[in-house]
Amino acid sequence: MLLFDLTATQPIGSNKRHGGGKYGEVVLRQILKRGLPVACYYDSKRWLNPDIKNLLDGGILLDLNDVNLMQMVQQTGATAIYSALPQLQLFK
Repeated sequence: MLLFDLTATQPIGSNKRHGGGKYGEVVLRQILKRGLPVACYYDSKRWLNPDIKNLLDGGILLDLNDVNLMQMVQQTGATAIYSALPQLQLFK
């Protein structure tokens, strides 16, 4: 199972859309298209592209405001984490 960082696709500062975020969305679309096992995490306090949220309907979508990254790894059994923009502060 891959744990996918959707926070990298969410706004940075005043930029709702940015290059890293768009790239992350492309990568996620390809993962889903291939039917690979994936769980995603995001920050519910920030905007998330509704198209991406619709793609994940019924899939595993975890909120960083409910559980931390280590709990997500344990909960999903993820063996890898992917982020288009790695952020070390997620390890709280």
